[in-house]
Amino acid sequence: PRCEEAFMLEGYDIVCLANSHWDGHMTSKHQIMLRLAQKNRVLYVNRGMSFLSPLTRWDEISLKQQLKEAFQGLRQISPNLFVATPPILFPFRFHKLPNILNNSITAVRLRRMIRQIGMINPILWIVQPECGAIIGKLGECVSIYHCVDEHSAVGLWWARPDTVEARERKLIRNVDIVIATSQDLH
Repeated sequence: PRCEEAFMLEGYDIVCLANSHWDGHMTSKHQIMLRLAQKNRVLYVNRGMSFLSPLTRWDEISLKQQLKEAFQGLRQISPNLFVATPPILFPFRFHKLPNILNNSITAVRLRRMIRQIGMINPILWIVQPECGAIIGKLGECVSIYHCVDEHSAVGLWWARPDTVEARERKLIRNVDIVIATSQDLH
């Protein structure tokens, strides 16, 4: 068989906690999930927003659309590809209490959506370093951290680099597999 066929996952359920919006700028996460959805069932979860999100100027997608999707259910993009948006979350997502609350709220919603789609023991594909507390709450068979950026270097006013690094280190300790998009991120 051709190399790409020999290594293609087939027949799995995959939940991707992305750090970007499905309708935003196309990234490697989108490309990977599109390809995986050819032979697997994929739930792509947009990055959640908080009630302070408008102040952070994260405007890949309009505030109106983000709010609409936070209250909307699943969207089916193709036969095997679904998109969901978490409910509105607490700000300061890297800090302990908001992180625990946000991961718990997101896990409850995702379990409902996983059942709705009919997923069983999904692969949990995490791109957001603050989502480590979801590990073990979705009945996943394996967890993957897909490191796509030096998150602590982004320079967010509400998340000190050492706080972001601590969340990411904890995530790395708890996942089964780490994939880095660059040698520098290793």
